[in-house]
Amino acid sequence: MELESKERFSENLIFWIQKYLRFKITTLSNRLVHNKVKFNECLEDLDRDIDSIEKLHHIMRGVRNVGIMITVYSYPLISLFKFLEKKPLKSLGEINDLILIDFLTIHTSSLSLKTRQNYRTTLIDFFNFINKNHYPKTFFFQIELKINYLVKNNRKLPAFLNENEIYSFLKEVEKYSLQKIKNKANKRNVLILKILIFTGMRISEVLGLRLSDISDDGNFLSFNIRCKGGKNRIVMTQKRNLIKDLDEWIKIRKKQKINYPFLFSNENGKIVSQATIHEVIKRTLERANIKKQKMGAHMLRHSFATLLYQKHKDLVLVQEALGHSSLETTRIYTHLNNEKKILIANLFNTRKIKNVKIKQKERLKN
Repeated sequence: MELESKERFSENLIFWIQKYLRFKITTLSNRLVHNKVKFNECLEDLDRDIDSIEKLHHIMRGVRNVGIMITVYSYPLISLFKFLEKKPLKSLGEINDLILIDFLTIHTSSLSLKTRQNYRTTLIDFFNFINKNHYPKTFFFQIELKINYLVKNNRKLPAFLNENEIYSFLKEVEKYSLQKIKNKANKRNVLILKILIFTGMRISEVLGLRLSDISDDGNFLSFNIRCKGGKNRIVMTQKRNLIKDLDEWIKIRKKQKINYPFLFSNENGKIVSQATIHEVIKRTLERANIKKQKMGAHMLRHSFATLLYQKHKDLVLVQEALGHSSLETTRIYTHLNNEKKILIANLFNTRKIKNVKIKQKERLKN
């Protein structure tokens, strides 16, 4: 593919964004794809010439709606296009680090650090993709984006619920299950929230569950989870934690008669969005009078992991439970161990200082 086979700058940029996103779609997990016909239609659309960024954005929404998490790549690049088309650029070769740093500085200023880091990573990957796939090799993008606060690992400690807050949260979940009993979505949401807190699964893993992934092992329920990178792990929880809600939801699913391969869906037989569950979690926490910096599904995963580490002090156990490939990723939970902090805080015994002062006063009197 030539670097610039089109007449205008904007056409060439759309062309490469289209090719890059088409490539990324094939590398992402397709386990959550629930409509293969629409998915194939999206791929066919991406194989045709696309003349506007709005049309490309529309196709990406379709890809997301069938279950492919493409927005982590499409949002940064579509935003970049809208930024660059306002610049007096005539050639892709004019794009450089300074222009991209301006984009990141202006466009991502209100976004979280993690999202800004994702934007940076996507931009670097995008221009590396062009470098690898264009010919003849007469030009290479030198995109590094060495922005200190984005490059450095300034990872913040995650927000989490302590043990008392977890039980307060669960009490509100139980109350939520009794509200609007005729609302089928309530039963579904209650089961999702309980699976999240009792197993530490990622929200994507929960929404990707099939009934065949769940097995009854006596006093326990086992979940066969397909993790990141195509790996599998088994997660277990006590049956009494979930069985009532699971049975109720399965009955509702059968009555709905929806042809959907995954355990959870909305009443129209479509995928449940993560945003929907985040909002349910936020409302539940607010009713429990719990305020955290981040109040989404991943915060419940951190709560599960933190409590597990505090109870057993076994980092490898936490690693296996969360499905982390590296122990370094799990090591952050050692920073949440208050017992070690208390040991540090109690390093000095101020009572001894008081005793020294008393003895000094007695000596002065004598």
